[in-house]
Amino acid sequence: MIEYTGTEPMIKSSQADPEENEGRYFMFDGADYDEIPDILKRNKFRTFKKAIKDEIPLGGFLDEPYERWYQSIISKL
Repeated sequence: MIEYTGTEPMIKSSQADPEENEGRYFMFDGADYDEIPDILKRNKFRTFKKAIKDEIPLGGFLDEPYERWYQSIISKL
């Protein structure tokens, strides 16, 4: 889940491994888009830079420095 209030984009994320916690995994896997904010309610927002530092899997890898990636995202808003 991404929130952008005009300063810096913030992300809430969670991991769920089907082998470690099957119930949690299928809760996310079966969720509709509109249900995601409620599922992530207890998670905190963090900057993308912090998420990358914390090694949160964001669905891909940066092939450029964070600052350049950040500017490319902001310029599209």
